Amino acid sequence: KVEQSSESKEEKTKKQIEKDGDIILRAIFTDHSSGFTTLMGTSVDKWKKQITEKFVEENASKYLPAENFTLELTTETFTPEKILELFDQARFKVLATIGDDYEITKVEDEGDTATVTFKSRAIATRDLANLINRAKSSLFENGIEDVKKLEDNTDPDLEKRLSLLNNFLFYYAFDRLNEDFGYIEPREYTLELTKTKEGRYILSDESFLELRKEIFVNEYSADGAETRKGSNSSQSDSSTSKDSDTSSTSKDKV
Repeated sequence: KVEQSSESKEEKTKKQIEKDGDIILRAIFTDHSSGFTTLMGTSVDKWKKQITEKFVEENASKYLPAENFTLELTTETFTPEKILELFDQARFKVLATIGDDYEITKVEDEGDTATVTFKSRAIATRDLANLINRAKSSLFENGIEDVKKLEDNTDPDLEKRLSLLNNFLFYYAFDRLNEDFGYIEPREYTLELTKTKEGRYILSDESFLELRKEIFVNEYSADGAETRKGSNSSQSDSSTSKDSDTSSTSKDKV
């Protein structure tokens, strides 16, 4: 009887881990908020906002004085802080396109923590790099030539300036231009959760950031792969992407 009780408790714990893991994955990959507020103690929107605020706070100091890194377009001006904020918000939007077609394959109870293993498609960041280059041509009146003016090799802050520009172009490509992109075929990933005193399993900021790095995969999508808009990436799209500059990706490069 003691053995059966112990097994029953273990099974109950695993079901709780799977339930909480599903709530968190659904919020990240679809923006679906059911159960998230009760579990995490904050809404999905507020949770994302505090992640973004922390990201901006940790990186804004790299771009000082701010006026030297401010991007001035014909009708709008973007400070480094605003660019970082828009970039991080865009990454959340891209993640939310993955959808709920993921599968939890294993859960492990590790006492104060738990690991959820799941299979999901991921973001092909080398596809994104090509789209960012297209955004350059759309954004600047004279296309790449205007961007080259920003790429002054004598500028001691060139690397930081280009990194910030790429962050802005990532936002511009997916928020303003609504560009399409392909996915990596489903693979297994892990999500680390922390047990609360109430016996629930929550996601720390650090665990989320680690997951985000893994889900943005530094590869091209395969020919015929499903894209965000539901079409299939073609061989010609893939070749164009591979001939383009792929130095810009959506990882935490600031």
